[in-house]
Amino acid sequence: GKVISYISKWVEHNWVECLLTDYQLHGDTWLNEDLELIKELGFDTIRIFIPYGSTDSRGPFCNNSGAVKSVYLLNLLDITRKAALRGLKISPVLFAWRDSQQTGEDKYSRDNQAKQLTYFNSVYETLFNEPNIAYVSLENEINYEPNGFWSQGQDAINMVIDWLRRMSKVHRDIMAWRLKKDDLPPWPLGVGISDVNSDWMNDWEQRPRSYDSGGVLVWEEGRLIEQIDVLLVHCYNPGTDSSGHGALENGIYHMRQMGMTKPIIIEEIPYQVNKTFLIE
Repeated sequence: GKVISYISKWVEHNWVECLLTDYQLHGDTWLNEDLELIKELGFDTIRIFIPYGSTDSRGPFCNNSGAVKSVYLLNLLDITRKAALRGLKISPVLFAWRDSQQTGEDKYSRDNQAKQLTYFNSVYETLFNEPNIAYVSLENEINYEPNGFWSQGQDAINMVIDWLRRMSKVHRDIMAWRLKKDDLPPWPLGVGISDVNSDWMNDWEQRPRSYDSGGVLVWEEGRLIEQIDVLLVHCYNPGTDSSGHGALENGIYHMRQMGMTKPIIIEEIPYQVNKTFLIE
């Protein structure tokens, strides 16, 4: 398949919010034109960013409980159904984050679990019966947003993985209910990563660990990759080394050598690079 990230032409303040917010302002004429163009260009799946904890000139995207505001959920449903009429699938990008004033703790901490789950459920309840969901991305770039939180040390990594484990369980519980209730197939769960050739890939394969004051291992969790069905790769510096291989190719090779067997979708890449979109 070929996936496109859909950003409306009415970008004003905060690109991650503009599709669902500007759809409210400008109506659906431009949306219908865009969907026809997307189909004509050969794409079959559209990424739609659904912000969490972000704001723009029109105010917060979510209400105080954490749920996405109803007007934006209605926009999401309408866009999803208009895409379906054209044979296009949707990939919701959850927990999209573009507020530089907020921190990784705001997004990942257990202290904010109630808001995290309320946000999550508001989106899933909206899309529950829609047949054209290709896969769900739990995070656009988990090793980057917000503000490079992943690189702040093992405690930050542990917090992110704990969050991913909790959200992954909620996803699977909802998918099991969806299958039982309506015999509907589950949506594959993915997570986006950036800079596939950097050292953090070693962290990706590490098991989060906690030690007591004497250095004795207290617990260790499963690897991050074990929580998802598909890995979503973003690489804006594919480059070429002396062997003629690019950073993207080397990074994926490295992951495979480390035993990462999950499917890989290359979601974001410079448009001039002719690479396969899906790597089995």
